[in-house]
Amino acid sequence: MAQGLDSTFDAVIFVGFHAKAGTPDAFIAHTGSGAVVGLWLNGSEVGEGGLNAIYAGSLGVPVIAASGDVTFTREITTLIPGIHAVATKEAVGAESAKLIHPDVVRARLRDNVGAALGDLARAKPVVMTAPITVRLRFDTITRADVVMAIPGVRRVDGTAIEFQARSMREAYPLIRLMYKYLNL
Repeated sequence: MAQGLDSTFDAVIFVGFHAKAGTPDAFIAHTGSGAVVGLWLNGSEVGEGGLNAIYAGSLGVPVIAASGDVTFTREITTLIPGIHAVATKEAVGAESAKLIHPDVVRARLRDNVGAALGDLARAKPVVMTAPITVRLRFDTITRADVVMAIPGVRRVDGTAIEFQARSMREAYPLIRLMYKYLNL
């Protein structure tokens, strides 16, 4: 999701994001492939929005605008106060949502992204102190068993593992590997 991002970017905008795994009142809430039911960085639980914002922040790049369902916009504005967030839908259940009309969403996106770009000088990256302690809780014991083959990974309990990285640049690809490609 942050492929190619580096410190030369002025800002990041998240479009079409969702709340973290296990979040009630959220549309298709998940983290990664769905194999992960919880992700914590230095003790704070995050979803894909938080993970990517913290990774971008480690490169000095702020997240200035984001869109997704109502619950995601609450999640991201808690992490990044002042972000320009646009709700595109409201969950009716875990897999259904009441959509906001596309013309309304387009207008809100245009206005909010314009305002975010206008506020760019005040935007601050999300910073997390290194080292980064990563904890992942998987949906099965087998998935946790598999990642135990990676040096430096330790078992927390039946379905949770933990490892420490010197930086988000080191942690991010390993997190992505674990939650994207571990589909047994």
